[in-house]
Amino acid sequence: AVLKTDPLILIQHGDPQSLPLSARKELLKNYATLFGRGSVYDDSIDHRSLWLFADKELADTIKQVWNDCAESEFRGDMLRLILQGQISECKEILEQVAFDEKANVYHRIVAVEAMIACDLTESLSRVRAYLVQVADKAELRLTNRLAKKLFPKHLSLVELIDVIKRSRKPEKGSIESFGYGLAELFDRCPEADKQSFLNELVDLSLSKPFKESYRRVSKAFGFLTKEFPAIAHGQLVKIGSSPPSIALTKSLMAIERADRDTDLRELKPSIDQLIDGNRLVKEHLFWADVNEALENETDAKPISEEWQIYFPQRLWRLDVEDLAWFEARLSPGTPER
Repeated sequence: AVLKTDPLILIQHGDPQSLPLSARKELLKNYATLFGRGSVYDDSIDHRSLWLFADKELADTIKQVWNDCAESEFRGDMLRLILQGQISECKEILEQVAFDEKANVYHRIVAVEAMIACDLTESLSRVRAYLVQVADKAELRLTNRLAKKLFPKHLSLVELIDVIKRSRKPEKGSIESFGYGLAELFDRCPEADKQSFLNELVDLSLSKPFKESYRRVSKAFGFLTKEFPAIAHGQLVKIGSSPPSIALTKSLMAIERADRDTDLRELKPSIDQLIDGNRLVKEHLFWADVNEALENETDAKPISEEWQIYFPQRLWRLDVEDLAWFEARLSPGTPER
């Protein structure tokens, strides 16, 4: 009786894995019928219950009930069921949703997650091409989430940067931004491409026009700097006492110039402590900041004092120990850095 009147209770509070396949098929059909009548009042199902219930042999039944019930919440549950069970036989449903521009954005994202789980490489290749094509038109939540899920296996670094450049810019305070999750993307990036990836990001974040004359971070791409501290911190720890890459130096410049949502001292050891502990990093960053100030500072006075190199949060301070490299740089015949 429960199978017909309240089928979800067997998934929500029972042992879904203990149900025979025939009962699971019947449950899905009854669930679709009740949902279509508006008789389902609590359809919340956790991921574990769906995973226990899911079975590849449910593919034909899922296709049937998908056509029988077009309710958005019901179809969302079916997409999650396909995802949890990695039911690749429902490929047509996943493609239908992923490419339907009128479909629920969350459903489209889940459909692509299911494609990844099912390793539907041909479908994912089409998603990649679609994402690159519509990056400047589609809702940011869609382009942001899909790019992060597809990279790097199904979306190249060149394509990712192109999508970031052309995607809609986030509203102030929005979490739907490429600025969030960049540290994870950087970690997933192949080691050989990491410096190129970081260099592309910092070049965008420091591009003109600037937000303010005294806060020279990009007005269009300043949002990318949110997770630069985490990325730079990891790179500083990694290089130890070695010289920094150009990309790392520029990422530190971006951190100095950007608004900060969190206290940089929360990272242990702090970024400024790591810079103090690596003379080469401090030297490279100091001269990079000097050159940037000479190029972009609007004050007509020549730079002759340390305080003239101003940023919202400067990451270096000069000590007596720094006189050697400072004076060496000013010596005749010293090559430009």
